[in-house]
Amino acid sequence: MTITICLAFPNPDDGAIEARVRSFVEALETGGTFVDPGSQDVEPILLADIVVADVSSRDPDLLYALGVRHGRGHGCTVALCEADAVEALPFALGIGALVPYVRSPVGGLRSDSAVALRVQLGRSIRAWTERGVETVDPTLRALLFDPGRPAARKLDEFIHELHRRALGPVGRDVSAALAAPDETAREQLRFLLSRRDEAGFRRADLVAIFVGFREAKGYQDMVDLAETLPLTLRDTTLVREQTALALNRIAEATDDAARRDALVQQALAELDALAPHQRTSETAGIRGRILKGIWSRSKAPEDLARAIEAYAEGLVRDPRDIYPGVNALTLSFGSPDHRDVVDRLLPVVRFSHAAATPDSGAERYWHIATGIELAVMAGDDDAARDALERLLSDEDAELSAARQDWMLETTATTLARLRDGWPGGGAPSILDELLGRIGERDD
Repeated sequence: MTITICLAFPNPDDGAIEARVRSFVEALETGGTFVDPGSQDVEPILLADIVVADVSSRDPDLLYALGVRHGRGHGCTVALCEADAVEALPFALGIGALVPYVRSPVGGLRSDSAVALRVQLGRSIRAWTERGVETVDPTLRALLFDPGRPAARKLDEFIHELHRRALGPVGRDVSAALAAPDETAREQLRFLLSRRDEAGFRRADLVAIFVGFREAKGYQDMVDLAETLPLTLRDTTLVREQTALALNRIAEATDDAARRDALVQQALAELDALAPHQRTSETAGIRGRILKGIWSRSKAPEDLARAIEAYAEGLVRDPRDIYPGVNALTLSFGSPDHRDVVDRLLPVVRFSHAAATPDSGAERYWHIATGIELAVMAGDDDAARDALERLLSDEDAELSAARQDWMLETTATTLARLRDGWPGGGAPSILDELLGRIGERDD
């Protein structure tokens, strides 16, 4: 993890004070990288891990950015204010530390103010680094700062907004590109990205293009773009998770064993670079898929155990995100060595599944299909039958419209795999019954 530090001094006459503050921060040896807030660019102030800002001038852009930052509960913020200007501030700055200071006759900090500021900076920044306040994913707040939703769900909603063309001009261009076949979409996104410097894309624009490449299966484009993103974006949970996913997809598509192994290690390194408090259920799910691929090639018991452990961690991190738990169960169910995982996770995953409320027809289809698999694992034949009838019914108009033949084929394949890999053989008859019912629908 790279700590980013932003010094915000809107008054150009405060160069001497800014230089003194920079020396104080550098002396703390955080290993951080300084980012320039730029002219009328509030995003670095919103996104940096540590911000030291002089509010004496009551600059409206700066005060707005600090207010939004405070509302998000993000990072470490230290506000400075010239002592005789504190009373003129338009509101109470409850954003962390507010340090009044007095100028020296030559324009810098008076010696007693310098001592007080150095002490306060050390106290605030050390408390933040030791406490491990979460570094939120920076871009649109709707996507990246809402602890009330699972990480994967937030990404799905961002993609939905992208397709609704609700994310500004660049977002609309991305959405228009994604209406074309994947190869054409990738070409259009590359052209859009080529205008990055001349058009002055915001960080939210870059994320829209990054996610657009994901939707168009432009995995190498994702990796290439990630390497050019600003530090405040490159080191976020979203970008590291999705870069790892892209690297693994490239690895899965290559026949060159040496290159595949190198890509897999790169993907794991992306996830390992996230601090523990940055990791989500999505982190665990992506790690589980990578390790599952390693096991599928090696068939080594220890590799299977690592994959199961990774998926299970996803359920622990966020029980509302059931799919890491489902994957852990699927891998464990056919292995006598991991029966304890099934016994431990199956009740939790079924509870989380029952509590979930998928929105779209397609989401409801996969949610119900997953419920069938879980019910069979739990020996709940009646629940499996009821779920299949809901899956095949036309009463839910949205689900019925979204249901396609390939989706039913995927469900049948999953149930057949469960039957054929039933531990100890002798799969329950309910599986043949369910497969027969799906076959009748196909006919």
